[in-house]
Amino acid sequence: MMRTCRKLRVCLCMIVRDEEAVVERALRSAFGFADYFVVVDTGSIDGTISRVRETLAGRPHKLVTSEWKGFAECRNDALILARQHGEYIAFLDADDYFVGNAKRVRAQLREARAWVCYAYQGWVRHAMTFAVHRDEPVRWSGDRHEFLVCADDTRSLAYRLLLDFSARYTHQGIRSRQTDTWSSDVDAIARDAKRIEAADTSTLSPRSIFYLARSLQAAGDLDAAMTAFSRRAAIRCGDEEERWYAELSATRILELQQPNQVLLMKKYADLILARPSRAEPYLDLARQLRLRGRFAEAETLALQCCEMSISDDWVQVDTASYSIHAWDEVAVNRFHTARFDEATKLWRLTQLFGAQSSSDRARISAAITDCIRQPKKSRQYSCPR
Repeated sequence: MMRTCRKLRVCLCMIVRDEEAVVERALRSAFGFADYFVVVDTGSIDGTISRVRETLAGRPHKLVTSEWKGFAECRNDALILARQHGEYIAFLDADDYFVGNAKRVRAQLREARAWVCYAYQGWVRHAMTFAVHRDEPVRWSGDRHEFLVCADDTRSLAYRLLLDFSARYTHQGIRSRQTDTWSSDVDAIARDAKRIEAADTSTLSPRSIFYLARSLQAAGDLDAAMTAFSRRAAIRCGDEEERWYAELSATRILELQQPNQVLLMKKYADLILARPSRAEPYLDLARQLRLRGRFAEAETLALQCCEMSISDDWVQVDTASYSIHAWDEVAVNRFHTARFDEATKLWRLTQLFGAQSSSDRARISAAITDCIRQPKKSRQYSCPR
């Protein structure tokens, strides 16, 4: 008699609060692979609970209410419940959603006990925890930007990357409606370390320091952010990609505050040598060369980015640096060397794909107009980057 393979059971667990507008999209995005759903509501006062019930009607699920205990503790409560209903536990925030080949997800899961998938916020790609085997001794840690840690400190999770499947960050949930989101994150991470001042990161883990730095940057406290990024970059343990990105972020903030081009060029060159597959520092170095009037060298570096394959890194990869941002940098240098038609074509290409800030879109539109009006006239053009 042919032996049949036991069916794999996957449980999606989620915590929610006032996510009526987005939770249905998130849950439906998991219908293709999840057999069971665990949703913990932490105090909604809108129609979130009703929306969850309507969306999961006819599907195996458990919806429970709980008092607010903090992000990590609430996620751990959901994880405990989910372990009872699935061999693999998948995770998703209510304002995010999955896209891709759900059938292939199930085919891959048995190959490892911990999985990540790529998650995109615009053109920036980051690896997020997708699922773990229920027998893995893990828990959520951190009151903001939570991450899974092993209860057994002697080991760490060996993550694999899911293929043909990803998530989309939207930041459309309740936190997007709070004006003090990032500053409250800073306070929460600082409290987690039992410190009043956010800059004192002596008791934080490397990952918490990294997320503290990002929250400080988003909150606009660049001095404190640079201090935290530099501290994370100086710690040699932990994730190497994260350490590298912290160094890149600290250097970019330094450029805003102390535009010493010689120092910055050396730092960006060191970042290229440390991680040559990442296009971002190539473009940063190209910008420094252009500002010194070295247009040919800057254009060469930008063109090199166009020919590179997107890095396989898991930490904050700006995928537009391999195309749109690189085309923009090439166009700026061609403008400065009076190749207006070539610059115009590249800028029109960047407009087609987008990914620029509003100020860059305005700059590119003005540059194209200038090219069209004076195609034969060679002159300098101020392109703030």
